[in-house]
Amino acid sequence: MIPETLSPSRINCYMSCSMQYFFRYIEKVPSQKNLALAFGSAVHLTLQKNYSQKMQTKRDLPIDEIKDSFSDNYDTETADVSRKEIIDANTSEGSVKDNGIHLIKLYHQQISPRIQPTAVEQKLEASFKNFPTKLNGIVDLADVNGVVIDHKTTTRRQQMPEKYKIQVGIYKVLKQARGDQISDCRIDWLIRKANPEIVHVEVIPDVNFALRMFQMVCAGIEKEVFIPNRDSMLCTRRFCAYWPQCQAKVGGTVKD
Repeated sequence: MIPETLSPSRINCYMSCSMQYFFRYIEKVPSQKNLALAFGSAVHLTLQKNYSQKMQTKRDLPIDEIKDSFSDNYDTETADVSRKEIIDANTSEGSVKDNGIHLIKLYHQQISPRIQPTAVEQKLEASFKNFPTKLNGIVDLADVNGVVIDHKTTTRRQQMPEKYKIQVGIYKVLKQARGDQISDCRIDWLIRKANPEIVHVEVIPDVNFALRMFQMVCAGIEKEVFIPNRDSMLCTRRFCAYWPQCQAKVGGTVKD
């Protein structure tokens, strides 16, 4: 039952709700993409387009090309999102798409010019002694100064979730495993709203903690320990696509 590799997203999914991990990665129950995930994907694809070519050209793409790229990516990524969810998310201050265009424009004007990338969407994988499976991950961005940068989209300022510290810790482990020098790690929050913001947050990776969580999640999956986290704020019929299967399998009631 243990997979050949585990990624930070799978580790964090198991830690958040191991039953959700079971339905998503073992039973492979299909679920509809939500707006937050689709929006984040559109942003990542747009940044990837600019930074991938910038490794060779050392120049950013024109702002109009970036805005068009985001617009196209947004349309593609939200094609399977509930129309009701998109309509409900739009406000008098602008649609989600328009706010996204303002956000990507701000990022392109203020942040991109200061970054010369050396790796974009870098896929990494490593094996570790006494671990039953490999560890893998995709690093959003690394620059010439040895800074590892991960991009997150949100609608408001928030404290750094522990799961992101684990994620960045794993990135550091994977980069070091291939001999890369890491000077710093940070998360760039792209805050989507009428007046968008970009917030840099330095992350000091706790590598030992990240590896320990990796080890414990491996053990839980191997022993087929899957328990619903019904006290979680995200354990609702609105936020969890697997609530019907969870309720049918283990009983109880998932709240609205």
